[in-house]
Amino acid sequence: MDIIDGTTSPTLASKAGIMQRFNSPSLAEYPAALKDAQGIWGATNLYFMTLGYNTRIVKPNEVPKKWDDLFNPRWKGNMIWSTSRGSGAPMMIGNILLSMGPEAGKSYLLKLGTQRIAKSTASNRQILDLVIAGEHPIALHIFNHHAFISRKAGAPVDWQPIEPVTATFNNTGLAKHAPHPHAAMLFLDFIFSKRGQKVFQDVDYLPAHPEMPARQADLKPGAGRFKRATYVSPDVQYEKGNEWIDFFQSHFLK
Repeated sequence: MDIIDGTTSPTLASKAGIMQRFNSPSLAEYPAALKDAQGIWGATNLYFMTLGYNTRIVKPNEVPKKWDDLFNPRWKGNMIWSTSRGSGAPMMIGNILLSMGPEAGKSYLLKLGTQRIAKSTASNRQILDLVIAGEHPIALHIFNHHAFISRKAGAPVDWQPIEPVTATFNNTGLAKHAPHPHAAMLFLDFIFSKRGQKVFQDVDYLPAHPEMPARQADLKPGAGRFKRATYVSPDVQYEKGNEWIDFFQSHFLK
């Protein structure tokens, strides 16, 4: 292969010794959080994980807007999240532990566990579809752009951030011994450039380039609906992911 792409794949491949450093001029315009300090990967598009809710079941004034709002007795047994390591419950647990601190975060999560949150091995996209179908009023930790895309198509759904919002990103890098290294670098230069980032923008995905807004601007922080996000880098996911999985399995699967 010439490139390796994914939310954690380049980091895992780097640990295995099958990535090589590269430099793309456009990455000079990216913040440090969205590119590897060693030159192994750069972010291509962003993911912000929020609540998704059925607008026919949940009225605007009922939507949880703070973390403690999830303790409302009405939501007991009426929320669902995915078991996915990279975007579901473990990542939400990680965000809470990182943003609240270990002790306060664990205390919060233990209380959240009493809310009997439904679980599914389905993807976040499928979890949101269950909410759209009315099977659950609220989904925890879905991709906000998925809710936007579905709402634009007429589905009874919207998204609500609870700050700090969990943020991850897709990242891409150059494989060691790439059979077509020059073509690979042309592709990497394109995808990190504003021209390449517009491809993501045009399909309602969220460009990583700091000067390229989302087509629906408020899907990214600082454009009206939310300000703060916790960017969970692939390195942090690699280092902490098993700990978050263990917590989820110990306290939410029993």
